[in-house]
Amino acid sequence: AGIVGKDYEHVYEYLASYYRDIKDDLNLQVIMAKGKAAYPQNNFWNEIEMQQLTQSGNKKTMFAKYEELYVKDPNNYMNTFNYAIEMYNNIYKDAQDTSRIAKEKLTALLKTAIANDTTANSTSLMANHLFNFAADYSTAAALIKSTKPEEIKKKKELNALANAKMDETLPYTESIIKRYSSSAKLTRKQKADDRL
Repeated sequence: AGIVGKDYEHVYEYLASYYRDIKDDLNLQVIMAKGKAAYPQNNFWNEIEMQQLTQSGNKKTMFAKYEELYVKDPNNYMNTFNYAIEMYNNIYKDAQDTSRIAKEKLTALLKTAIANDTTANSTSLMANHLFNFAADYSTAAALIKSTKPEEIKKKKELNALANAKMDETLPYTESIIKRYSSSAKLTRKQKADDRL
C-alpha cells in the first residue's frame, strides 16, 4: 500500500525475505523498489541484492555490484566485509584470480573494513590473507630450482617478498591474540560477533 514510517520498515524487510525465500522474483523486485524508496539508508536491501547475485553464480556481475557499493559508501562495514570475503574466496578457495593486483585490492578492502569493525573478524581475515599471500611468494621461490644467475636473483626477490608479507601479518595476528586472550572479558554478544 506504500505506507511508510519507522514502525513499518520491518514489514518491508519481512516481505522481501518472504518473496526471496519462496523465489517469487517479480514480487521481490516490487517490494525491494518500494523498500529502497522508503528506507534508502537501510543496508538490508543491498544484502538481499548481493545474496541474489552471489547465488546466481555470475561473479563478474557480483564483483561489479560490490565495487559500486564500495565506491558509494566505503565505510559501510557489512558491504565492505562481505566484498572482502568474496574476494578472499575467489583468490584462495576458488583460485579464480590469484594475481598480485587482486591480492592488493583485498588488502585495501580489509584495511577499510578493519577501520569500521567492532569485532575481530576483519582483522582475522586480514591475518589469513597476508599469511597466504606470503606463502604464495614462498612457494613460488621454492619452485625455482635453476642455478642460473637470473633465476637465483628471482628466487631471492620472491623470498624477500614472502618475508615482507610475513612481517606485515604480525600486527594483525598480535591483535587477534590480544583480543582472544582477553576473551573472558568480552560480553556474550562480543563473543558471538567474533564467532569465538
